[in-house]
Amino acid sequence: MVVGDLMVDANRTVSGPTPVRRVIELLLGDDVDSIPVLSSQGRLEGLVTAGDVLRRCLPGQVRFLDVFVYLDGDWLREEVLRELGDLPTSQIMSRRIVAVGPGASVGKAVGLMLEHGLRQLPVVEDEALVGLVGRREVLEVLYTRMTKGAIEI
Repeated sequence: MVVGDLMVDANRTVSGPTPVRRVIELLLGDDVDSIPVLSSQGRLEGLVTAGDVLRRCLPGQVRFLDVFVYLDGDWLREEVLRELGDLPTSQIMSRRIVAVGPGASVGKAVGLMLEHGLRQLPVVEDEALVGLVGRREVLEVLYTRMTKGAIEI
């Protein structure tokens, strides 16, 4: 089985200038783990996740002796949230993209998700986004195959 067999369409994408507020609406409304960020030519530039948004909300967060300490208690102030909502997505998106091609094995995709702590991977072909594959799609296949016989991932 290859990634192209179970990937889902990337129905929701944004561009770098899209306000973070819109990305949050998409994350909440579509119950997805990430939103791909595309260039005007359709190339994948980054991904934005709820984690990316939360990291930006907590600018006073530091790691000290393996414990996260929060230095700024005012992160929920209205003006801070308004400023965050107006930020362009390009300022908070993850630019380090771990992706697979549609011909990659599902096992490779799962390995990459686990290795990098990701819930979803973009599927790219010739630098263009062609879909997404996530833990949910893999679990659905595993469950279906568990009830019908052997699996090959």
